[in-house]
Amino acid sequence: MGKRCRYGDANPWLTIVGVVGDVRQMSLEATPPMQIYRPLWQTGANSVSVVARTSLAPDRLASDMRAMVRNLDAAVALADVRTMSQLVSADIEERRFQTLLLTAFGGVALLLSLVGLYALMAYSVQQRIPEIEIRMALGAQRSNVMRLVLKQGSMLALTGIALGFACAWVLTRSMASLLFEVKPTDALTFFGAAILFCGVALAACYVPARRATRVDPMVSLRYK
Repeated sequence: MGKRCRYGDANPWLTIVGVVGDVRQMSLEATPPMQIYRPLWQTGANSVSVVARTSLAPDRLASDMRAMVRNLDAAVALADVRTMSQLVSADIEERRFQTLLLTAFGGVALLLSLVGLYALMAYSVQQRIPEIEIRMALGAQRSNVMRLVLKQGSMLALTGIALGFACAWVLTRSMASLLFEVKPTDALTFFGAAILFCGVALAACYVPARRATRVDPMVSLRYK
């Protein structure tokens, strides 16, 4: 406060009378540059922008401001009245479209991954049905067999999830430029995806194993 500065040798020295926070005036994504506010009569500008905060409806406020400016000076025109939400929406329109496409492709990829995981895990358990029936014919309890199948399936799923974590942790850093105020390594997203894949893998192990344990092993082995 009270110090002097200037930008460019041709410009006059300015005295700092206040300091305010950064303002994203050019773009919501770009880092705010150094800015200086000067009195209107020192800028020589032909137009100005006025920001008003109100609880009234935007249309009513715009009408009142036009009437007020007309009463002050009929030669001054008030144009391009927009709300802050409209300005933000226009600035992020392109990024919103990109995000929509990425979300659609990501959703399809996630669905295909879950279907493929379920089919693979279910097929691997299906191949072990003769083994399950032999175990039960030799006296193994249904709960013990189910626990064994789920344990082995969960170990395989957790191994894949751990590898996926490591790969995603590295690859998401290259997506930092596509994100706005969101960390590439968002913990909620990572753990949510891990829980989803783990649940699908356990369901894929549980359904065929449960079906196999409900069949009388002696009847099943008689037709082997």
